[in-house]
Amino acid sequence: MDAVIGRSQGEAASKIAQQMGAAGRSGSGRYAATIADSLGAIGTQARYTDYDNERTRQMQAASQIDSSRNARTSLQQGLYGSINNAEQVNAGLALSGAGLYNSTNTTALGGATALAGVDNQNIQNGIQTAGMKLSAAQADRAAAMQGLGMVGQNIANLQAPGQTLAMVGAAQDADRQAQLDTAQQVFAEQQASPWKQLGLYSQLVDPIAGLGGSSSGTSVQKTPQPGVMQSLFGMGLAGASVASKFYDPTGK
Repeated sequence: MDAVIGRSQGEAASKIAQQMGAAGRSGSGRYAATIADSLGAIGTQARYTDYDNERTRQMQAASQIDSSRNARTSLQQGLYGSINNAEQVNAGLALSGAGLYNSTNTTALGGATALAGVDNQNIQNGIQTAGMKLSAAQADRAAAMQGLGMVGQNIANLQAPGQTLAMVGAAQDADRQAQLDTAQQVFAEQQASPWKQLGLYSQLVDPIAGLGGSSSGTSVQKTPQPGVMQSLFGMGLAGASVASKFYDPTGK
């Protein structure tokens, strides 16, 4: 400001000096008064104008500050309103979410309860099935044990017809052998019969011949013994008797 005023005063002083010089009044009292008034007026006007401009700018700045504050306040109010609205929306969404969460939990709990019931029923069915399988396995084991116990009897029953047939065959073979032995003994008896009659006849003749004379010493009496064929015939009869005890003509 001082530099601006100094330049303005210098220009005014030069101009006044020129005018006063032209009028022939240089160095006069009027010259000095005019210089002083002009320079003082220039300084006063400049400082007043600067002061007025400063105050005007301050008022403008204050107004702008107030306007800015009002705008900021309005902006804050709008922002707070938006935040409030957003918070209300969020609160509503949270409330709805809480309701949905509660409903979902209720539905999930119902589903879990139903699933637990199904699982329990499946477990009960599994236990029942396992019990039935166990009963069936025990029954099969008992039947198997009973079957194993009957194996010996079944084998005996299967072997009985063969054993019976073998006994019948043995009895038949014994009967045929007895018949053969009997036929052989009859044949042998027929062959030995003349000799047997001759022996009997000689036993009758010898005592009669002894009646006609005397003799001294020890006499020996011979008892006729059965021949070989007679022994075989006796054995055959005995075998036939034994075989007849085992042979049943009815086949039983």
